[in-house]
Amino acid sequence: EGGYAQQVREAIMGSGLRRQIELAGEVSADDLDRHYSGTDVFVMPSRYEGYGMVLTEALAHGLPIVCTNAGAMAETVSDMAALKVPAGDPTAFAQALDQLLCDPIERSKRADAAWAAGQALPTWEGCAGIVAAVVKSLGGAK
Repeated sequence: EGGYAQQVREAIMGSGLRRQIELAGEVSADDLDRHYSGTDVFVMPSRYEGYGMVLTEALAHGLPIVCTNAGAMAETVSDMAALKVPAGDPTAFAQALDQLLCDPIERSKRADAAWAAGQALPTWEGCAGIVAAVVKSLGGAK
């Protein structure tokens, strides 16, 4: 969404972090895999998530996560793989992020847990198969 993207760009420019933040925009699957493989920590400061498929992608790539405990994030992500903080608490979020960025042993421990958790989760194709099976079963239950 162009207007929102512009607001994000302006916030980045005004924050003094323009050299630390890259807005990649839409990327190919191969580029997305490269981004994941070059990432140390996955960050999701959402105030609410109904499921958070992007979190399962982060887990599948073995990324330790900093997220809030709002919505489905509280149960979707293993406590061993993520540091979860209250939604709307930027100080707690910053502290959790600092902990993972500054402590390579903690980051590695959580990355291992993320990888293990991610291997047990369904893929996009697996989720689509589950949804298709449910829809098909509902269609025959007239």
